[in-house]
Amino acid sequence: MFISKKKRIQNYLDSIEKNQWSPFDFLLAHYLSGKLLNTFAQYGISKLSCHIDFHDDYKCINVQGKHNSYYIDIQIEQKEFSIGCDPVEPDDHKYFLLESPEYLYSAVSTEIRSLSK
Repeated sequence: MFISKKKRIQNYLDSIEKNQWSPFDFLLAHYLSGKLLNTFAQYGISKLSCHIDFHDDYKCINVQGKHNSYYIDIQIEQKEFSIGCDPVEPDDHKYFLLESPEYLYSAVSTEIRSLSK
């Protein structure tokens, strides 16, 4: 029986008590509600696309977009995330521990602001 990826993610989140959610779990919920991409759009990232790898052994949220002349690539894994920004293709990423959704949003906002300087 086919179950959509969004439904599998929702079932996964429903199977965990909310007080046990990891920062990654909260970001999955933000993805489902639209908050994740809406927040990035507020930072001036356009042409946003999101791909979710949601397997038993590997889970990742990959967000891509554009900010002015820069391509933006954000990889969010269960314990860390990375941000790459480049006019051609973001191959070099900065890596951060995934401490909280707020920390992710702050780091992305800081990177986007640094591109304008």
